[in-house]
Amino acid sequence: MLLVTLLLSLSFSGYWLTRPRPDADELLEAAKAALHVGDDQSAVRILDKLLSHAPENGQALLYRGQLAFDREEHEAAYSFFHRVPDSPASLGSQARYAEGVLLVAQGFGRAGEQLLQRALELDPSSVAARQRLVELYLAQMRSADVRKQLDAIRYLRPWSIDELVLYTIVGAQPGNRQNGPEQIERFLDAAPDDPPMRLVLARYRFADGRVDEAIELASPLLDNQEYAARAAAIIADSHIHNQDFGAAAHVISKLGEHSQPDAAVYRVCGRLAAEYQDWDTAVACLAEATKSNRENLETAHRLGIALSRLGAKAANDQLQYATRLDHILRQASRLPNRNANAPEPMIFIMLDVANTLIEVGRPRDAAYWYDQILTIDSTNEVAKNNLSKALSVASNSLDASKAPTLDEMPTIPWDSMLAYARNKGTTIQRPSNDSRGLEVAVQLRDVHDESLLTFNYFNGDTGMKYLLESMGGGVAVLDFDQDGWPDLYVTQGCKLPYDPADQEYRDRLFRNLGDGTFRDVTELAGLGCNRYGQGCTAGDFDNDGYPDLFVGNYGANVLYKNNGDGTFDDITLDSRITGDSWTASVGFADFDGDGNLDLYVVNYLDALRVCRGVDGRIAACDPQNFNGQQDHLFANLGNGEFSDITSQSGIEVPGGKGLGLLLADLDYDGMIDVYVANDGTPNFLFRNVSRDGIIRFEECGLTSGVAVNGDGQSEGGMGIAFGDLDNDGLEDLYVTNFLDETNTLYRNLGGMLFHDVSRQWGTDDASTHMVGFGAQAIDFDLDGRSDLLVANGHIDDFRFRDEPWKMASQVFRNMGETLRDVSPTCGEYFLNQGLGRGVARLDWDRDGDDDAVVIDQSGPAALLSNETRDKGNWIAFRLQGRHANRDAIGARIEIRSGGKIWRRSLVSGDGYFSSNERVLRFGLGEANDVRDCTVVWPHGQIQRIETPQLGSSLTVVEPPSSATRIWR
Repeated sequence: MLLVTLLLSLSFSGYWLTRPRPDADELLEAAKAALHVGDDQSAVRILDKLLSHAPENGQALLYRGQLAFDREEHEAAYSFFHRVPDSPASLGSQARYAEGVLLVAQGFGRAGEQLLQRALELDPSSVAARQRLVELYLAQMRSADVRKQLDAIRYLRPWSIDELVLYTIVGAQPGNRQNGPEQIERFLDAAPDDPPMRLVLARYRFADGRVDEAIELASPLLDNQEYAARAAAIIADSHIHNQDFGAAAHVISKLGEHSQPDAAVYRVCGRLAAEYQDWDTAVACLAEATKSNRENLETAHRLGIALSRLGAKAANDQLQYATRLDHILRQASRLPNRNANAPEPMIFIMLDVANTLIEVGRPRDAAYWYDQILTIDSTNEVAKNNLSKALSVASNSLDASKAPTLDEMPTIPWDSMLAYARNKGTTIQRPSNDSRGLEVAVQLRDVHDESLLTFNYFNGDTGMKYLLESMGGGVAVLDFDQDGWPDLYVTQGCKLPYDPADQEYRDRLFRNLGDGTFRDVTELAGLGCNRYGQGCTAGDFDNDGYPDLFVGNYGANVLYKNNGDGTFDDITLDSRITGDSWTASVGFADFDGDGNLDLYVVNYLDALRVCRGVDGRIAACDPQNFNGQQDHLFANLGNGEFSDITSQSGIEVPGGKGLGLLLADLDYDGMIDVYVANDGTPNFLFRNVSRDGIIRFEECGLTSGVAVNGDGQSEGGMGIAFGDLDNDGLEDLYVTNFLDETNTLYRNLGGMLFHDVSRQWGTDDASTHMVGFGAQAIDFDLDGRSDLLVANGHIDDFRFRDEPWKMASQVFRNMGETLRDVSPTCGEYFLNQGLGRGVARLDWDRDGDDDAVVIDQSGPAALLSNETRDKGNWIAFRLQGRHANRDAIGARIEIRSGGKIWRRSLVSGDGYFSSNERVLRFGLGEANDVRDCTVVWPHGQIQRIETPQLGSSLTVVEPPSSATRIWR
């Protein structure tokens, strides 16, 4: 029932309908008796008779109004409720509450709110009225009012978990995107010119990417002095979304100097200044915006980025603070969907949120979480101890925010900010790219069947839906027999639990015969690991000219030495490589410049676990329910042995849940850096600061701009593609992420600084509804611009909650300044759906263009042969180190022709569970020659190659001395 709980105990008798002038109490009892047996019609007749004699009887009016409401006679119901007097207060409060609910449902939000407030004036203990106001304020993005009502509810009764979560995150995530827009639309139907409602709906439209509608809703309010600033902020935000920075500046500049200063305008001005790379102004504006809401994640993160661009000492603290805000938001938001019958995962999350709230200086809020934990598990000692500490800090007024101080940051007065906007009235002039030249359709055909590449990944199929079963498999490209044709090694799963004697499922090695087919030579090569395989990599760790293999497993990993005669030996024990974690991606690289390939091992989570959804059914686990595992770094001693230097190398950083890996010289200083894509936590970027042969790294992901997306949100990182997508001579990063997140494109600005340009390049919308795994940058049409190939597929079948399961892989064609999803036109393979995982690049048929192999959990591995017609000119290079490691990992080639420059680096790790062919291929489009070709070896030695022939694959050997040498 909407109004009251009807406590009915008496039997109904028709006597009361005919008895002359019964008293009101008797009639009320008779009406309750009729309702008790479900006889609504008799109840209506009795109440109508009572009201004919006592028209102001509040209890009868309430019952009668409820009956009218139940029969959807809303006007009549409102009339009955409206007639109930305010006195006595208990009845008056119920009536005003009922009136308010009716008006809100009919779209009269303002009037409904007033009545709900009146209900509280009459009865401050009305939890029902406060709950309705929470819903109303949440829809209107009135975060402070939401918290005010929740505070009052907490004094009347314990919070539910949903209320605790809302109280915690509403400052960072205002509004209700699920139901809020529909409710605000109803309010505007009733009052189209209501300014606050127009602004709220405009904010919802902007959040949904419907920026033109946001502009249309907000524009009429630019002439309204009270609301002009907030309207301008929404419109300017929308113009920035559309990359029209001049229009954004123009809108802000039109605000009068006497307009009310507004934090949203300061925030937008900060975004605008950042686009113009005016970092001092960006810091000043964002600092002003942050003062009004220290919980706003986007503003906190953007302020940290701006500070880092200035080299400010406060940058790291600010970015760490923003990361903790993101962590609170992500973790707390997961709780309403938890299965209450599985308390351990809930408590794990709740303790994490509470502890992080302490770290950001919110001990009172943390105390609420510890208290809630104790209602679930009264014996939890951690919660007991921390609750006592949190209350002590809060009671002693020591709970000042631990957010970095803003006192020493520059400020910008309102009029100065407006003047700045007036000076930025034109659009940023971005470097223009030439037209595409060759307009061809990318065509990729799956030839695994005719090439006899027969492999199906087995994930264990336990029925327990372990997260492990969702992740594999991997693939490494290597020419193990040095016949010039790229071969393939693929990892395989196994039955769980692992049985060493079970040989049914094993990793496979496929030799490329050079005649368009592959042959399974696993047994002949002495391979066939039967563990639960994940990622793998190829590299010549002993510099003998033959690529070796390292295989990452769930459990013990394996190092295979290539004997040079077509066979391999397992030398894991002799190599002193240890560890039995859940390994994800792996890679070889020379981190200290001694000419020997070291080994980086990305580890994921801590254990297998069976998880259940809110409906109780077994489902794939959320990675956030697990502790992450420490990555490991093994230094190559040059004698066949490795040394675990993890603890002294600087890579022991908390929060890692790594899946993807890239080993590349990201700042072109001659030393290999490490980039790790983490699942649900900030990505790591370890800058190589090794000196005097001692390997050492410093983590700088946040300050470099590649730890989280541009809004400060960490994402479910998995795959990594690496290539110079904008052809500015600096190679960029592309990271695939989880469902309802966008794959993120980080543009390389130089100097180990990156900028999220996903929205500008159009990779956001096309990836939001995908779960991206492996990805590679491949110039399919050889026009000189790297395209992208992405494998997709969910971790479990969640179609019952309207989430896609199997997904098509995608090709994003590089249009010069955007990436366009052209998948449906790329061939039959892209019209089919699967569960794509590892992706590797190779030229399997040696026809001069790059192909790809994709591992799929739902079907056979795909060999995507590039059959694009009318491709551009090309040239390819294999590098062989002498002083450097023989694989030449870390070397790069730069080509100049026709006023253009192309740069390609030889890297390792190669993203998700995979290892690419070690060939640098340059698509040159319509260029007819190469005027300048330079190899920069890992030690910095420069080697020039004079007039290389187009359409050829060249092998370049590092010169024997440090002198520059020219090769033909």
